[in-house]
Amino acid sequence: MRYRLMPDMGALLRRNATFRRLWLAQTVSVFGDAVTLVALPTIAVLTLHAGAFTVGALTGVGWASWGLFGLVAGVWVDRLPWRGVLVIADVIRLLLLASVPVAWHFHVLSIAQLLAVAGLAGVASVFFGLASTSYMPHVVERRDLTEANSRLEVSTATASLAGPGLAGAVIGVVGAPLALVADAFSFAVSASLIGRTRSGAVPRPERRRFRVELLEGIHELAARPAMVATATAAGISNFGLAMTQGVIFLFAYRGLHMHPVSVGAALTIGASGSLAGALLARPLTERLGTGLCLFGSTTFEGLAGLVLPLALLGTPVLWLGLGLGLRGLANPLWQVNAVTLRQSIVPVPLQARVAAASRTIGQLTLPLGALSGGALGGVAAHALGPAHGFAFTLTVAALVAGASGLAVAGTSFRALRVDPVCGLAAK
Repeated sequence: MRYRLMPDMGALLRRNATFRRLWLAQTVSVFGDAVTLVALPTIAVLTLHAGAFTVGALTGVGWASWGLFGLVAGVWVDRLPWRGVLVIADVIRLLLLASVPVAWHFHVLSIAQLLAVAGLAGVASVFFGLASTSYMPHVVERRDLTEANSRLEVSTATASLAGPGLAGAVIGVVGAPLALVADAFSFAVSASLIGRTRSGAVPRPERRRFRVELLEGIHELAARPAMVATATAAGISNFGLAMTQGVIFLFAYRGLHMHPVSVGAALTIGASGSLAGALLARPLTERLGTGLCLFGSTTFEGLAGLVLPLALLGTPVLWLGLGLGLRGLANPLWQVNAVTLRQSIVPVPLQARVAAASRTIGQLTLPLGALSGGALGGVAAHALGPAHGFAFTLTVAALVAGASGLAVAGTSFRALRVDPVCGLAAK
């Protein structure tokens, strides 16, 4: 078999109009998200003068939505029309983000509002994420799932590549609060595109007691060891990565005294790794198999964070960009394989509930990691100074994230493959 470095992922876009609209909606949305990724912590640090723990809390509050609402959202998403859930989630996020520049204009913006916006937008993102992954197996055929998920990762990586640099430039010109208008607009475009998608009716089982349906998703997950392993690995990895996210902007702004434009440039360099990883995800999966790709990607992604503290040596844009780029190289490989595995082996009526159970385990550690990173960063910065204190925290975070590979290190798991036609997990 020959493996192409650059697979023709445009074929699915040409022949499937519904998937094409979903792909366009996500591509537009992640451009806006890339702006928010830089703008929210920048507002907190530079406009509202937030401390390390507050920035960690801002990062963690949105992620806490999975732990608080993930399982409940899974049941509702399996009950409701997926397209409607996607549109409503987009509209809610549009209104929330638009409230920030409005409050800033009237001089009433506060940390409390930023926390509320991040938290409520996080809840909407939970519903959107579950509906999106549940909708996908109904939009494309099973044999196209790897291609579809790879295409989504490519578009996400491409937008992420240009987005942070654009965000830094926009923030430098109009300020971080007004930059959020771009993300609000992206959700309007996404809602419009998704609202125009068409697909046949999805057969759904008769509704039962809410608790019964919720537990059914948990039991289905527990019965599949491969998915338990991936959820555990995701939880460990996310804890370490969230520690990084909780302090990296403080490291850049207060430890290295970087300008927002320089931070955006570093994020842009880092995003190039995500684009490369997204393009390589499909051929690497075909060559190495699902299990080995999951093991290698989560281990490499975590340990790549050890490059970030080297920014203390000078030229921080390049070191931060390199560290984030190496992390980004591995992340799409994990995402494509983890999502395809779940979509391939879980029955359609249970997709959202099983995804919710899995992602609750995987993402429940995100707020804990962000708060831990902020707390450790604050203590270390006080003891060692901002530059070395935040660098120490980033080192600890990388070692924690790299340990996630232990959860999927078993020989039987590393030999796991997903049959692209019948959708069964096989060795």
